Amino acid sequence: MSSAAHRSDQGRAWSVLMLAAALWCINHAYVGMVEHDARVYSLLVWHWLSPEAYARDPFFLFGSQDRYSVFTPLYGSLAAAVGLPNAALAVSALGGGLWVAAAAVVARSLIDDRRWQAFAVLLCAIASFNYSPNGNTFVLNEAFPTARSIAFPLGALALGLAMRQRFRTAVALAIASCAIHPLLGIWPLLMIIAQRMSDRMVLTAGAVALLMIAGLHLSGFGALQRLDPAWESIIRHSSIDIFVGPPGTARINATLAWLSLLLWAAHFSAETGRRWYRLGAAIGAAGFLMAQLASYLYPAVLIIQTQPWRAMWVVVFLGIFALAAILGSAWRGRHRIWWTIGGLLLVIASDWLGYVLFASWVVFQSPLQAPVAALGRRIDALAGSLAWLLLLGLLLAVVPGYVQDLVILGNGLAQNVQSGFPALDGLLLAGGFGVGALLWAWLLTSGLPVRILLAGSALLLVFAGLHWDQRLEKYRAWEHLRDSSPPPMFAGAIRPGDVVLWPGPMPQRVWHELGTANYGSSDQVIGSVFSREKTFEMLRRRQRLAVASLAESWPVSAAEESLLLDRYRRLTGEALDQTGNLHQSYKRPVTLTGPGMLYACEDPALDWVVSDRALSQNTLPPVSATGQSGLWLYSCGAFRAVLPAPTVMPRQNAGNLEKGANR
Repeated sequence: MSSAAHRSDQGRAWSVLMLAAALWCINHAYVGMVEHDARVYSLLVWHWLSPEAYARDPFFLFGSQDRYSVFTPLYGSLAAAVGLPNAALAVSALGGGLWVAAAAVVARSLIDDRRWQAFAVLLCAIASFNYSPNGNTFVLNEAFPTARSIAFPLGALALGLAMRQRFRTAVALAIASCAIHPLLGIWPLLMIIAQRMSDRMVLTAGAVALLMIAGLHLSGFGALQRLDPAWESIIRHSSIDIFVGPPGTARINATLAWLSLLLWAAHFSAETGRRWYRLGAAIGAAGFLMAQLASYLYPAVLIIQTQPWRAMWVVVFLGIFALAAILGSAWRGRHRIWWTIGGLLLVIASDWLGYVLFASWVVFQSPLQAPVAALGRRIDALAGSLAWLLLLGLLLAVVPGYVQDLVILGNGLAQNVQSGFPALDGLLLAGGFGVGALLWAWLLTSGLPVRILLAGSALLLVFAGLHWDQRLEKYRAWEHLRDSSPPPMFAGAIRPGDVVLWPGPMPQRVWHELGTANYGSSDQVIGSVFSREKTFEMLRRRQRLAVASLAESWPVSAAEESLLLDRYRRLTGEALDQTGNLHQSYKRPVTLTGPGMLYACEDPALDWVVSDRALSQNTLPPVSATGQSGLWLYSCGAFRAVLPAPTVMPRQNAGNLEKGANR
């Protein structure tokens, strides 16, 4: 290759990377450090920076899952240097940049055609495909700061380098991914190691691992015993992802679709790519099946905690390149019109996509392959002249709905990146369900001068980067509250380490504005699968707050507690027992009554109550809060100091429930 041609190829490669980064910014706008699970990781950082201030928070009373990760110390060190809001933004941006780089490395390793390489990279940058078993929570390409933001791209980059025979570097990156998020990083690490082994050795290693698990279980190893019924029931009802869900709710169709893409890509690929696709399918299927067995047959503690269905993230990631490889092979073949027709039919029958793809792959691996291929040739000979009419009919059926979908995609983008033509924005900026990515790939590999492509991609990247941060100004100011010089709210009253109840939908106000522990919210239920004690403590506190929201007099007897809990369940639909969803009240504010506040304050775990209204009860006067107009602060410690000693002990509703469930 001449130096001019090499420079041209390099220039086009850089234009792909810049365009991919621009489209990533446009489709994954930054919305702040308390979006989704980022709020939990923010709490972990605050705890790492000030452990004494948050030690009594339920999230840390019994240990937290971040002790298995190096992410919190790294994130916390950055936050200590530049402030948590800036650190959160930096982690999100770094995750996006690494993701685009990883996609580029994998694309060049698995796909020969530059056009389809560009398509795969752009689709990786644009899309946020779901990999969780119920299609609800976890996606690739998160634009908020979590350990996943870095573990995903590091694991993906490790796979790409292993494909390019950079084994040591790949293993190092996979270990780093594993150290940041063990439940995600372990899968690329296993794939890289398995790639260096023969198929027989891989099967032998898998069999040995299963025998070791069975042996440890039979020996009574605690981590491989079944969750006790009460804990299992609460986790099963409180999480849609820890267990794969009741029978029939797992996304079998979507799972089969991704697995089938890998299997079909292995059919079309060269030997190196074929092995990677098959390994990915094998590991993903094994993880998903293990999760099914643990969910429905025997929920062993360690298996439920490690959530083996997370192996599907590797399948979904490689599935994007598998799709590009399949489309590239189809486009180079003689029957591209039939492939187009088949693709449109699959789009129309998307509810059966996975089943159809998997069944067709099975047919082509069986003795039926020859007769089916012969039948296909006969149909082509007899109906070839009608193919264009069939294609036209399918397009007429699909295009109107597709245009409406483009409008929805375009309107879903941030307003300040929209052009005013929603369908065009949906196609070119939001990816058009892959069609837009394909059009961009065609343009980037066309005969246009490289300078024009580089300039256009660079301009779009600058524009997208300037509009990536979509936080409202008042929210950005709220994030930087702790960076300012004035003393924290209620200074001199609430001390770091005190436990505060601030009824409302945002426990972050206690963590962030007051810099101390929160009494109890549905956010703190996250991670309950890692601690039985935390699960039942959170149930106890949620029950207590439910009673406190309805109590009309104080003191509250045990019989009244039961009646008020039943009333709360009828009013809200929350069970608040072992069959209930402790996450259900995520955005529902807790509104205390005056007597209910006194009932809540009986709990020695609670020090202060903050309220946006005066809580009338003629017993506990509010503490003066200079400068905090509209907020009242009540001292539970002062209240308990005048109570008889026996009254101070909290009633153990959740504890009684737990004991009854174990009898």
